[in-house]
Amino acid sequence: MFSKFYFLIISLLFCTTAIAQPVIIQMEKNRGIWEVPCKLNGIPMKFIFDTGASQVSISMTEALFLLKNGHLNKEDILGTNYSSIANGDIVQGSSILIRELDVANLKLYNVRANIIHTENAPLLLGGSALEKLGTYQIDPNKGVLTILNGNNYDFSTNQSQETSRNLPSQNQKLPNNLKIGPYSDEGVAYAWYEIDGREVYGYIDKNKNILLPFEYEFAFTFFDGQAVVKKNGRVFKINRQGQKVSDFEP
Repeated sequence: MFSKFYFLIISLLFCTTAIAQPVIIQMEKNRGIWEVPCKLNGIPMKFIFDTGASQVSISMTEALFLLKNGHLNKEDILGTNYSSIANGDIVQGSSILIRELDVANLKLYNVRANIIHTENAPLLLGGSALEKLGTYQIDPNKGVLTILNGNNYDFSTNQSQETSRNLPSQNQKLPNNLKIGPYSDEGVAYAWYEIDGREVYGYIDKNKNILLPFEYEFAFTFFDGQAVVKKNGRVFKINRQGQKVSDFEP
């Protein structure tokens, strides 16, 4: 009996030790900058690890790819925000909810992240987000990121991170199943509803007046008078009058 009890204690100690083993990540160097291989909602991506950043951010290019391929839902777009990029400029972006961010099999769930409204914005992994997985150490010479006592973390249990948004009240002139996206500084929001098994998008103002018809397969927030839309399988930019400005190539 004593030998079985002793064996059980040793087994538990062994398991605890195994779980506590550090996670070692070899970062990849790109143009002199170390990048961390991750999976965002199951899609492999490389993030620049920024110890000075507090959040996760991606560019519009990655966001549109995720949306078009079903790895990001319209309900995951939380609203409009502003953030500072590397050169110090303040840019407009959108807040989104990342369902799962995998870093070397350690997972962050329900992460609030930023979409920067430029096509070539870098993907940033903030130190404040990474530290939720455990204490980390960096060897800048070898490009090794070590996470000590690693564990998964779910932001949905953290009251400080908003994970939902309230939709504006709907006007009776609009469809009852209308959903409304975030309003831009220009007072314009994209909106969508389902008809005959498909979703159609258009634009409305804060008074729920229709500004552009519901003829798009997808639509994004206006920024500096332009927005990215998808129509007839093509993705391009339009102005406030709905006129095509240029093609958009991810």
